[in-house]
Amino acid sequence: MLAAVLKEANRLVLEEVPTPEPGAGEVLVRIKACGFCQTDYKAITGRRTNVTFPLIPGHEPAGIVAAVGAHVTNVKEGDAVIIQPSGYCGLCRNCRLGLTHYCEHAYTTGGDGPEDVRAGSFAEYTLTGANTLYPKPESLPFEAACQTEPVAGAWKGIIQMSQLTVGDDVVVIGTGGIGMYCLMVAKAAGAGRLIAVGRRQ
Repeated sequence: MLAAVLKEANRLVLEEVPTPEPGAGEVLVRIKACGFCQTDYKAITGRRTNVTFPLIPGHEPAGIVAAVGAHVTNVKEGDAVIIQPSGYCGLCRNCRLGLTHYCEHAYTTGGDGPEDVRAGSFAEYTLTGANTLYPKPESLPFEAACQTEPVAGAWKGIIQMSQLTVGDDVVVIGTGGIGMYCLMVAKAAGAGRLIAVGRRQ
């Protein structure tokens, strides 16, 4: 398959790499769209130093299931899906308590966080756990579906962490992609006044 491989800082190379095959509990997804995150940019430009080379970046993907491994029952070949980049085992104590974000065997596909960083989605295909997939609504284009991960981050900040209630005034500092998503989430949640603070006109 064709993939964008980060060989070292400031050296992203488009090259042919082996197409992975799904093992038990895994799914191979043909990528239709993938967002470009600040985390990717920082890895590519060398501003993020916790990168092990080579790396296929990209952790905001959506695509179509191309193949499934043994014991996978939640998706089938041809299903349109959104991929959660944060993988988890589902078996450790924390996972069994529903705390999958504290999985003792956590991994990420193309992103940042756990020590186990796997190939991401700046490629034709991505291999991931079946439990990281969500069905893509038919009405949602792939280009929008791949934005689920950053929108989820904005939701976490505005709703979960800030505990926004209807009518609350909201000030968002920073008008990049996530800042704009925060404003959109706040508006959809019934915020009062919305104020964005940025350094550029």
